[in-house]
Amino acid sequence: MFAYRHNVQSSYVDSLETSTFTSAIVKMFESEPNFTGTELNLLKQLETYTNDKAVRSRKWVTTAKGVMVQLYRHQEALEVKGIYFERTRDRTNKTIVTLTKDKEFTEEEVDLNSQTDDEWISEYKFTEVS
Repeated sequence: MFAYRHNVQSSYVDSLETSTFTSAIVKMFESEPNFTGTELNLLKQLETYTNDKAVRSRKWVTTAKGVMVQLYRHQEALEVKGIYFERTRDRTNKTIVTLTKDKEFTEEEVDLNSQTDDEWISEYKFTEVS
C-alpha cells in the first residue's frame, strides 16, 4: 500500500511539473500565502510567474472557463502540494476564486525523491515485515 501511495503522489507531482499553468501556481505560492480574485485576475497574476513564451503558446489558458477547467483538472495534484482552491460568487454574481496554502503543510510530506532506491526498498521491506 505504501508503494501505491508513493506512486500516486509521484504522478501528481509530475503532472504539476508538466503543466505550465500549475507550475506557475506553485511558483506563486513560494512567495505569496494566498490569492483571492476573479479567474482572469488569477490568470494575469500567473503570467508574472511564467515566461513569455509559455504565455504566448497555444496551450496557455486564455479564458475564465479555461482557468477553472485547469484548476479542477489538477485539484488533487495541487492538494498534494498543500494548495487548495474554492470557487464562490459575490453578490453581483461574479465568480471569485480563492487559493490558499495549508499552513500546517510541510514540503517534507511530498519530497518523494529524498531517499535513494536502496533506502526506500529497505524501509519498505522493514514496514512489510513489522
